[in-house]
Amino acid sequence: MNKTHSFSCCLLILCLLVSITSRAQKQAPDSTIAHLSKENGINTYFGQMAEHAPLYNGYEFVPYGLDIAGFPWFQYPNMQKGSVYYDGSLFNNIDMHYDLVSDQVIIKDFTKNYFISLVGEKLKYFDIGQDHFVRMQEGNEFGLEKGFYHKVYEGASTLLFRYKKKVQYTTNAEKTVSRYTQYNTYYVFNNGKYTPVSGKRDLINAYRDKKNEIRKFIADNKLNFRKEPGKTMTSVAGYYDQLKKP
Repeated sequence: MNKTHSFSCCLLILCLLVSITSRAQKQAPDSTIAHLSKENGINTYFGQMAEHAPLYNGYEFVPYGLDIAGFPWFQYPNMQKGSVYYDGSLFNNIDMHYDLVSDQVIIKDFTKNYFISLVGEKLKYFDIGQDHFVRMQEGNEFGLEKGFYHKVYEGASTLLFRYKKKVQYTTNAEKTVSRYTQYNTYYVFNNGKYTPVSGKRDLINAYRDKKNEIRKFIADNKLNFRKEPGKTMTSVAGYYDQLKKP
C-alpha cells in the first residue's frame, strides 16, 4: 500500500460520492427533515474531503521501530498544528510532524488511520507551531543541499538552520542500544550569499562589512556560539540590523 495511487483512488471515489449525494438531494423535495439533515452532513463531510484532496497526494509513511530512544520529529514528540503550502494551495490547521530522519512532512490521511509523507518537491514551505520552514530545491542558485530549512531570522541578513536526525547504535556486552541523534548546520545569508557557520570566526566573517563591531558585540554580551549557537546567531543578526539602519 506504499503507493500514491491508493490515496488518489480513494479521493476519486470521494469526489464521485459528493456529486451523487448532491444530485440525490436535489431530486428529493419531499424528504423528511431528518433525511435532509443526514444528507447535508454527508455533503459537508465529503465536501471538506474534496476541498483538501490535493493534500492527501503522498506516500504512506511507515513508522520507525519502537525500540529507538527519543523521537525522529522536529522538537515535538506529538503532532502539532501547522500549515503547508502544497501543490499550489495553502492548507491551514493541519496536524503534522516534521520528520528529521527522512526530511519529510508527515500528516494523517482523511480517515485518520494512516500516515502520509508529503512529496517534498510539491511542498514550498510549511509552518509547524511558531516555526517557519522553506524548501531549497535541487540545483538552487546558492548551492545549498536540497531540503527544508528553518528560517529563524529575516532582516538585513537571513538565518537558515538545517536539521537532521540519524539513528545511532551503541553495542555493549549485553545488547545494542539505538537512539536518535540530531545534527544541525547553520547558515547566514548576507551580501548575496549563504555562509555556513560552525564557529565564532565564521559568524564574524559572515558580517564582514561590520566585522569589528560584531566581534565587540559578541565579547561585550558574553555570547558563546559553541554552547548556544541559535541565541548567538539571532542576537548578532539583530544587532547587525541596528548597525545597518541609516
